[in-house]
Amino acid sequence: MRSLLTAFVLTVMAIGLVVTALWLRYAGMPAFAELSAASVATLAGVAILSTVNLSIRWVRWHFLTRRFVRNVPARTSLMLYFGTLPAFATPLYLGEFIRTALVARRVPEARPAVFAVWAVERLADATALLVFLMLARGHAFGLAALATGVGALWLAGRRARGRTLRALLEPRSLAMLAATSLVAWAMPALALWGVVAQLGPSIPLAGAAQVFSLGTLLGGVALLPLGTGVAGSSMIVQLDSLGVASQVSVVAVAIFRLGTTWFALGLGLLAFLRWRRPILSVARQPVAQEHFDELAAEYGDQIPAAVRDRLVSRKIDIMGGWLRRSGVAPGAQGLDLGCGQGWYAVEMARLGYAMSACDRAAAQVDQARRFIAAEGQTIETTSADARSLPYSDASFDFAYGVNVMHHVIDPGGTSRALAEVVRVLRPGGSFFLQEINTENPLFAFYMGYVFPLIREIDDGTEAWVKPTSLPPVAGARWDPDHAYLTFLPDFTPAPLVRLFGPLERALERSPLRAWSAHFVARLVKEGGSRS
Repeated sequence: MRSLLTAFVLTVMAIGLVVTALWLRYAGMPAFAELSAASVATLAGVAILSTVNLSIRWVRWHFLTRRFVRNVPARTSLMLYFGTLPAFATPLYLGEFIRTALVARRVPEARPAVFAVWAVERLADATALLVFLMLARGHAFGLAALATGVGALWLAGRRARGRTLRALLEPRSLAMLAATSLVAWAMPALALWGVVAQLGPSIPLAGAAQVFSLGTLLGGVALLPLGTGVAGSSMIVQLDSLGVASQVSVVAVAIFRLGTTWFALGLGLLAFLRWRRPILSVARQPVAQEHFDELAAEYGDQIPAAVRDRLVSRKIDIMGGWLRRSGVAPGAQGLDLGCGQGWYAVEMARLGYAMSACDRAAAQVDQARRFIAAEGQTIETTSADARSLPYSDASFDFAYGVNVMHHVIDPGGTSRALAEVVRVLRPGGSFFLQEINTENPLFAFYMGYVFPLIREIDDGTEAWVKPTSLPPVAGARWDPDHAYLTFLPDFTPAPLVRLFGPLERALERSPLRAWSAHFVARLVKEGGSRS
């Protein structure tokens, strides 16, 4: 496999070098040497914009794939995407099917969907390039025709019987496709414009967009790996027609292709070598260890102590206030659902409540027991799944789950977990749902695509529970008043937290509170007198 990949890459490189050498001979080597010395720094800028392009395209692929395969962690997705980048060096990018095939190994029944994602991505790429081309040439009729085609496709998808097409062509997916595709492919067009401006008289940005779009489209349909010999040649000819000197055109395109296509190929090869074992492990479908069991020993280091203490204190205060107003005095029986390391259970025990705690991850329960013992508290702990609790009916006066429900991702899992919670509560008892608030689209993007890459607590497979769409629960009702808390990012230094604390509290009471980072909702079991 490795030798075949090496031979393929070397062959593509050889073709590219031969074509480049022929163009350089045509343009004149002395001019090339003079210009290249002045343009080394330009290559770094092109590579940066190329990295932005690839990052946005990964976000697009991850978003679409997760429409059908929820249990692909963001880190795994990133490794699969960048580690298989060399596969795009195939005619019509057909080699990228290896990426979709790897994802399909996790969920075989989603195989048609993930292959459809590939087709939709390619169609979105071609459409974005055609949009740039039509805009650059001022072809209003062409843009109208494209818009009509997209509209017809959307209508066809809405009427399609297949779930895959409906999911891919619903407004949210189409908006994501359009935005990411247009922004991603604007990056290399901007890069080409910058390279030409650095080497000689600049050309209009629209002209650079036209050169890039047409060259890329021709290279894509040329049935040659990377469009070698076609894409670059087309760009050189077009730049010449725009009045750019031949020497500048050749060098500009050489730098551009080196910083985009060949940079992506090299980055992909490095990523594959760096992550080849986890990538191949996906193909072998290993039995994965429970995420929080694996993370238990390092879990406490994932959140800065100051941030953790602030969140624990704030959430305990909110629960305590609700319990006091409901007449639930110290000594009442409480359940910490998904207790993790036991931080919240210990604080509630200090307030005088008789606490029990459970967590699906046995290793987390072990860590919680050590922490509870070290803090001198007595709390019953056990390993249990929220969807099947090992407690008798009406055992607790209250219960709470801190950032637990978004990890219950199987269909209907959240409803089953909430039904179990209601079962073990006494009439009139309260369940405090404490969750990450993803109503803010920017924060939702951060939690789904960025946070899983820099922290290991969440892995990007979460099913977020929103305060505006809480699921109905038989035998219980949701309190219409929710508590919203914290706006400062989790990486904010402690001195800044103290400095901006008053502003944060003001935001929590303002109309903007619905866009906070966390929320607490209360579910009350029917049949009691508490409110």
